[in-house]
Amino acid sequence: MHILIIRMMLNDSVAVYKFRNSSAGGEWGELEICRKTGRIQLLKPAEHKHEFAYARAARKISVLWKEGSLPEETEWAT
Repeated sequence: MHILIIRMMLNDSVAVYKFRNSSAGGEWGELEICRKTGRIQLLKPAEHKHEFAYARAARKISVLWKEGSLPEETEWAT
């Protein structure tokens, strides 16, 4: 499985990312991370057949945030 994660917006408070299972296609989901606390919130789920995409994308962004990074693009792959 390969989850593509692309930053859509970054401001002083939050970063918003879109994500999806790139090998399966389908609609993008969206998540938001609070830059101060690291709290992640699902804004829009990806298609239901990619139900694990959010968990994997959120985990990847959380780890990067803890390292002090919110990149424009990243990925999660098995």
